[in-house]
Amino acid sequence: MIDDGGVQPTSYEILSADDPAGILDTLISLEVCSSNESIVTVSKAGDGNMNLVLRVETDCRSVIVKQARPWVEKYPAIAAPDDRILSEIEFYRCVSDSNEVRVSMPSVLASATERRILVLEDLGAASEYASLYCDDVDASEVNSIFQQAIEWVTRLHELDPQGEHGIGCEPLLQLNHKHIFSIPLLDPPEIELDQVCRGLTEASRSLCADALVKNSMDRLGEIYLNSDGPLLHGDYYPGSWLKTESGFRVIDPEFCFCGPREYDLGVLAAHWIFCGSEPGDATIDRVCAGVTDVSRSLIFGFAGAELIRRLIGVAQLPLDADLSRRVQWLECGVRFLGKSN
Repeated sequence: MIDDGGVQPTSYEILSADDPAGILDTLISLEVCSSNESIVTVSKAGDGNMNLVLRVETDCRSVIVKQARPWVEKYPAIAAPDDRILSEIEFYRCVSDSNEVRVSMPSVLASATERRILVLEDLGAASEYASLYCDDVDASEVNSIFQQAIEWVTRLHELDPQGEHGIGCEPLLQLNHKHIFSIPLLDPPEIELDQVCRGLTEASRSLCADALVKNSMDRLGEIYLNSDGPLLHGDYYPGSWLKTESGFRVIDPEFCFCGPREYDLGVLAAHWIFCGSEPGDATIDRVCAGVTDVSRSLIFGFAGAELIRRLIGVAQLPLDADLSRRVQWLECGVRFLGKSN
């Protein structure tokens, strides 16, 4: 059972899909809606893990309302810093001057920092790219989407994030660090892995006992926490990408920070493998082909860490894969960690 402190009280009003009147009052106070509008529907928008994310439709408009609470939305027993949304707001400010980056993200309509609220443009009919994890997706389509993702994040990494506010929420960075580099190697595991896939608990044991794996994860975790660098998205995988009528779009930069751009690229590479790319050097070569001045070995390392934590950590993916395939991915993760040393 996961328990990092439990749900924390708040000093501000919590939004709820069950209270449309309260949501409308909030939108009126933020000058997003007028007093003569009426709520038509309030529904969950997507399958985000961290924040409450609602699609609010009135008789005049449709907007996305996000609120960060001091817990993880998908796992309320896990405490999480609610000021993470302040970093997300700052991220949108930083990208606002770059048309090439901004055009692929929703516009900010309003924010209320004291209430941890962000109101965004509704991108319309859209779906996350979770379908890419299915075996029946055409490989050329998968590769096209990942190439678009590389192009966008490369432009993001070229931005200068200087401003009066820092980028990144340090407590959230520490929490994420634990879930990427430490929790996946616990024995017994933090979650019931056999409920994910029978036999996965036993398959994870030798990996968790491997000193090379632990030392590599520790070293990469230090780089993750203590390296300077450009502005990163921080959670750059298909769950943060949308397929819209206008094309590829990027959302949910609440894990943003300034650090090694190899981290965004390594995460992307790991998910390319989960989506059908070869579990080997060729995928890293594909990622490196579109970028310059990066450490190939560091991309290997972060890709390896992401493969492992998504297979035996808390943040599971909608993978339709048997034990044999999951073990193959775990072995790939271990090989990648070895190439990072």
